[in-house]
Amino acid sequence: MQRNTYILIGAGYISSAQAKSIASNYLNSKSDYKGLGAGTPSLKGSVYYVPMVVTVEGQHSVGTVLGDVLVDAKTGKVLGTETVDITTDEKVRNPP
Repeated sequence: MQRNTYILIGAGYISSAQAKSIASNYLNSKSDYKGLGAGTPSLKGSVYYVPMVVTVEGQHSVGTVLGDVLVDAKTGKVLGTETVDITTDEKVRNPP
């Protein structure tokens, strides 16, 4: 298993570029997320929300955002994903 070292910035947080890289590596390591890439992160509290963006035409158009990868801004750990249930419009959190 590869170990990554991340440089902490500001209030002890990793950079948004690092969060995007972590999310991208996470998506690439999971077969369920083939055809998805990492978008531009947004910081909410101490969690980066990194959009899961369609990169390969299929069931959804390229550029469609299907949810977010949640990355802890202090540790760089993936906390899981968050998607929206299309029938209830409720946010659904999935473990990593």
